[in-house]
Amino acid sequence: MPGVLPPLPEPSLAVVVTLEKIQVGEVTLALEAGVLPKPDTPPQAIADALLASEDPVAWVADAGVPAATLRTLSGVLPPERSRVLVMQTSKGQQGAVTLVGTVPGGVPYVRIASDGFHLAEQSDGKEYDLGPDKAGDTFNYVELRNKAKSFRTKHPDLSAIRLNVEEGVTVEVLARAISQIRGPKCSVEPRRCWLPDIAFGDGVETAKGVSPKLKPKLELSKPAGASDAPGTVEIGKAKVGKGVDASKVNAVLKRRAGFARMCYFAALADSPTLAGTMDLRLTLGKDGKVIEVGVPESSLDDEAVEACLTRGLGGLRFAAPTESPVAVDVSLTFKLR
Repeated sequence: MPGVLPPLPEPSLAVVVTLEKIQVGEVTLALEAGVLPKPDTPPQAIADALLASEDPVAWVADAGVPAATLRTLSGVLPPERSRVLVMQTSKGQQGAVTLVGTVPGGVPYVRIASDGFHLAEQSDGKEYDLGPDKAGDTFNYVELRNKAKSFRTKHPDLSAIRLNVEEGVTVEVLARAISQIRGPKCSVEPRRCWLPDIAFGDGVETAKGVSPKLKPKLELSKPAGASDAPGTVEIGKAKVGKGVDASKVNAVLKRRAGFARMCYFAALADSPTLAGTMDLRLTLGKDGKVIEVGVPESSLDDEAVEACLTRGLGGLRFAAPTESPVAVDVSLTFKLR
């Protein structure tokens, strides 16, 4: 994430969510791929643990956890309960972004679906699709950032926006979207926040008698013809072993293109001419989970990018193969603009 993030509030109740479990204080619940036993219903033991404290809630979630899991858990909290989403920069700096529980009536929202970002007004439900980007990533963060900035410029009295997430969206996508909507410099220069208040979750309420001064119709400029990203990452077609559907593997890898670019962009800050290719070998277990990530060959020659990709792809889950273990080989090309 760009910028230096502010420190976590003290005290705070840490809610740790991984692909394997949720932990709230002394209460732990096992998960399968980060999904709740009943996806739309928070487990009673977890709900009780959340309500037993009045401290701000810090959602500390792995990048691959479904954002819908956090959405369901947040529905337990009353609107006045402070909550933050823990984020981590590419350089390991940890901090948090505050999420609000109450928004003015009629605020716009960004619906984050598996096919990309959709910006809409709640008043008429008309949506504007944002993406995909030129590199083929479903989630076009550059366009989302530009639209958020443009929208705030046209509606200077607007103080908040609401995020809705659907199935297939990860915490990684949610966190990056929040960063882009608020503005890359928001954490260190609050006056440069484009849309400073972000509401997320089923527990959000609308404040009665308060409405932002919106124009009757939402006007957005046409998508920009070029990206201001410093580079791009192309993911080749995967070569898969016996018992694996190659089309499904490629679909999952395509959704991870945004993570690969995040690893690359972070490295470009220190090595602005960095470019090359990297061959990855993912070993899948019997349940389809990546149990090992190897780098057989790389002309990129950058340990930070390799480590970042290894962390991001380790634990990734594909459809269960008919035979295991099975190898998935894929080549990534890192190019400067």
